[in-house]
Amino acid sequence: MEEIRLGREIHRLDNLMGRAIGQAKESLGLTATQGFVLGYLARHKNEPPMCLRDLETRFDLTHPTVSGIVSRLEAKGFVSLTTDEKDRRVKRIALLPAGENAHRKIAVAIDDAERRLASGFSQEESALFCGFLRRAISNMGGDCAQKEEKHG
Repeated sequence: MEEIRLGREIHRLDNLMGRAIGQAKESLGLTATQGFVLGYLARHKNEPPMCLRDLETRFDLTHPTVSGIVSRLEAKGFVSLTTDEKDRRVKRIALLPAGENAHRKIAVAIDDAERRLASGFSQEESALFCGFLRRAISNMGGDCAQKEEKHG
C-alpha cells in the first residue's frame, strides 16, 4: 500500500485549482495577487474607501509591493487612486466598473472550479472535507477565516 502523503495531495489540488482559476485571471492580464486585491476591493466596495495601508495589513505585504500592485491595476483601468481630502499623504483606492467586471469574471471561474472540485460529493461529504481542511490549516498555524477571505 502506498504511503499517504497529505501535503503532496493538497499541493496537487492547489495547483489544479490555481490553473483553473488562473486562466480567467490571465485572460484579464492579472496576476494571482492582483486578482485577490480586486476581489477584496469588490467585496468591500460599500465600505469607506480603502487606502494602501489597509491592503498592506490585509495581505501582509510591504508598502512598495502594494503600491506596485495598485499602480498596475490603475494602469489597466480597474481601480482609481485619489488623494485623501484630510490627509494628502494618504491615497484612497476605488474600484472602477472595469474592475467590477473583472472580479465577476474571476468569480465565475472560481464558482466553476468549486463545482468541479465538489462534483460527486454529497453536501455532508463537502462539509466534512471542508472541516478536515480547516482543521489541517489550524494544525499548521493558519487562520481559516483569513484564508477564506483572501481566496474567495
